[in-house]
Amino acid sequence: NPDMCLLFSARSVVLLLLKLYTGLLPFMPLKETHLEIFVPAHLVKLFGHKMGDKWWHSVLGNIASALLIRPALFDHLAKRGIQTYLWVMNTEEDIKSAFDSGATGVMTDYPTLLRDFLEKNPQYVQHQKFS
Repeated sequence: NPDMCLLFSARSVVLLLLKLYTGLLPFMPLKETHLEIFVPAHLVKLFGHKMGDKWWHSVLGNIASALLIRPALFDHLAKRGIQTYLWVMNTEEDIKSAFDSGATGVMTDYPTLLRDFLEKNPQYVQHQKFS
């Protein structure tokens, strides 16, 4: 069904990044309609204590975030009509950085915080970006 929304799988996110960093992304077809990804550095912050707070967890999280959370990637996907959502953004700083990186939207455990942030920062409300 061509009207059905399709999310990138973990495998297709890896392939997307390979296409991006090899320069092939503009020339490759994409069947997915939405990129919904977590921010690796945030997962380390949230769950690092459960994994023993190893120093290399933080390093890997930051490297993975630097490779994955790219304004150029999000801009390219938006031009192709693919919406991008980041999770879990639970602070105003996280929400701002997500929108500044070019994400279409964010997911949060605190919807009131997001609403308040968007009311204070209407420049991040994009009604016409996708139709």
